[in-house]
Amino acid sequence: METQKSKCYDYEAMPMGSGELSPSRNHHLQKCIEFLFEVRDGKILEVGCGGGQFIRLLSSVRKEFDYFGTDISKKAISIAAKKNNRIKYCVSNLMYMPFKQKSFDVIIAFDVFEHIIDFK
Repeated sequence: METQKSKCYDYEAMPMGSGELSPSRNHHLQKCIEFLFEVRDGKILEVGCGGGQFIRLLSSVRKEFDYFGTDISKKAISIAAKKNNRIKYCVSNLMYMPFKQKSFDVIIAFDVFEHIIDFK
């Protein structure tokens, strides 16, 4: 699969989600953690996981889940996979995910939809 590039941001040159959390992004993470306390266990998919920042932090708090992360950037997935081998990562386009329907109990996406140019 060929990696698609945004007209306004080159995700291969500078992958997102591999550094420290900003205060506003930390707030989103805290809300997600609060929500997950209502879910006992299962599989969690983060769509557009970038360098794995969010999913890595979630997996450190809620260890009973199986975690999966996808991103359109090969470089971001490579960075994420090096930081945590417990999480399963793959390069994938949001519109063509390599999973069967109902494969996950929770699907999360932070800062993804505003980057979709031709969403139909």
